[in-house]
Amino acid sequence: MITIKKLKGLILSTLLFLSIGTVAANIDSVGLLSAWYSNAFKQEADHIEGITSKRIDSEMMTLEEFTKDTTLDTENNLAHFGNSTWTQAQNEIKSYKAHYVNRIVEAKSELANKANYGEYKNQRQKQLEAEIDEEVTSILPELLSN
Repeated sequence: MITIKKLKGLILSTLLFLSIGTVAANIDSVGLLSAWYSNAFKQEADHIEGITSKRIDSEMMTLEEFTKDTTLDTENNLAHFGNSTWTQAQNEIKSYKAHYVNRIVEAKSELANKANYGEYKNQRQKQLEAEIDEEVTSILPELLSN
């Protein structure tokens, strides 16, 4: 048997159950889920952006240091190459200069010898002519007497 108290409890329970369903139906569950998703997505995107930004900053600093070190090394290598090339060129120029100075001295000596040679030639020619004249003079009386 159903008593009034039980009946009242059953009616009250049914009304309470129906009112909860109505309240839940009045709440926009799609909107709540969408808001939660948007909020969670934004938080995760901000978190990833922060991590990425830190990583990019770190890599940029590493790249800047590498570029700075490489530039410094390149400048040092270029300076060393320039200095060694300059020194080598100066030494080669000095060597060529010494070589050509020696050739000029040799040419001067040869020209001086040639000038002396001309003088020597003239003296020798006179000497030979004198010897020939002397021989001809000594032989001529013999030839003429016969």
